[in-house]
Amino acid sequence: MPDHPKQPRSPNQVRLGVIGCGSIALGRHLPILRQTPGCEVMAIADTDTKNRSAATRMCPGSIPFDSSEAMLDTAQLDAVVIATPNHTHAPVASACLAAGKHVYLEKPVATRREEIDGLLGAWKASGCLCVAGFNYRYLESVLKARKLIGEGALGKILTIQSVFCTPGESLPAWKASLDSGGGALLDYGSHHLDLFGFMLDDVPVSASVLETSRKSEGDSAWLTGCFTGGARYQSFFASAATDEDRIEILGTNGQLTLHRVGSRSLFRRDKSRTGLARRLARHWSMSALGQAASLRRATEASTTASLAAFIRAVRVGRYDSPEQPTLEDGVRCLRLLLDARDSDRSRETDAA
Repeated sequence: MPDHPKQPRSPNQVRLGVIGCGSIALGRHLPILRQTPGCEVMAIADTDTKNRSAATRMCPGSIPFDSSEAMLDTAQLDAVVIATPNHTHAPVASACLAAGKHVYLEKPVATRREEIDGLLGAWKASGCLCVAGFNYRYLESVLKARKLIGEGALGKILTIQSVFCTPGESLPAWKASLDSGGGALLDYGSHHLDLFGFMLDDVPVSASVLETSRKSEGDSAWLTGCFTGGARYQSFFASAATDEDRIEILGTNGQLTLHRVGSRSLFRRDKSRTGLARRLARHWSMSALGQAASLRRATEASTTASLAAFIRAVRVGRYDSPEQPTLEDGVRCLRLLLDARDSDRSRETDAA
């Protein structure tokens, strides 16, 4: 990451632009940013007239632009939040960094391997902060899981299994295309792969994937791989299934389950250690993900924390905390997922 991030030009109030005002920005980012202390949404940009109008109504006083280029040329901003279609993330972020803006970039940070070096180069040359939108790091359950694992409560971690699915009933055209949306592998897999490494404080180093298409291109993906420490992971991602987001972590001394969709979370320890098992189970059931009554509330809470941390970081000119994901974290996940996809395609070519 850059050694000397730029200080914001307005230290007390971050002047913010939002680029991309589709369903995520209108339903999540803008409502949250309106209530986030220390920032003001000064400008919004979207190529769609209806989206621009809706965003302007939501943020009175903001200046609407029909392109990110026009925004960067005209508006006086300290930072931007980028929530454009996935295939535009890298070029838009690179332009914003080159213009001296701190960037909050939704995942995946890119969809094509050839974009990575240019994006990293723009970031390092800018001296600006670039935060990847891995908001689930801020879920209370994830932070507690990271703490328990770090304390050795589960023993040696052996394996992780996870599922992340949504119904995908009304996908926009860009998201239904593998080239522009990245498929379930990049859209959902990047979230879980980042969480695995974050909770275990370990690095995923290999992956293989099987992707299929039912309702849209690459809408289902089975991912397997391992970490430098020897643990293995196995995941299923889909944008045409039921709502589900669950991670199960198995160690030599216990098992941990995080379930974002429902109200359940659990830590179990070997029955021969009943006293410790009862204490940990009681602590976990009272303090973990069960506090969020629904997927939507859990997602909004983590996004609120993630955006607030970004604003704090911009105000002081440095990353907010160890859990704040940088562009490097986003690129690490992206490269591994693209490697897995390339490996899968190579196997198909060999078979043919």
